Amino acid sequence: MSGVTEYDEEVIVTHVMRSIKLMRFREIEDIVPYYCEGLIHLYILFESNIIVEEFGKIALNITPETIRDMKEEYMKVYSHLIHTYLNKKDAGDFLYSYVIKEDGYFLPKEKQIKKFVQGYFLKYKEIGNVIDESKTPEDYLF
Repeated sequence: MSGVTEYDEEVIVTHVMRSIKLMRFREIEDIVPYYCEGLIHLYILFESNIIVEEFGKIALNITPETIRDMKEEYMKVYSHLIHTYLNKKDAGDFLYSYVIKEDGYFLPKEKQIKKFVQGYFLKYKEIGNVIDESKTPEDYLF
């Protein structure tokens, strides 16, 4: 990963893991706003190709180019949010640019991200409370 510092990689990996972990809270009403924020972060991470799908699994693609693209995506998304508030529009106008509400739950609009989120949530429901001492958190994510 030429041009990417260990610090860059560590911060991005932590951010990816936190964004993914928020997916487990889609059924907890008090935490749904954070879950929705996680959906937006995942949109940015997939859109910038920091997260890519390879052979049915996700992988991280941290390069100077994807870091640049991620920064650009964050600027676009948060500029959109700022303009939503400055123009006194409903926050839903911003939110529904990235998500849909389906069967009572917010889900990503983008098909690939939606598939990932639904798969992660199903896996979480299956093994969320099971501890396997031989596995690391990364074993469940990548």
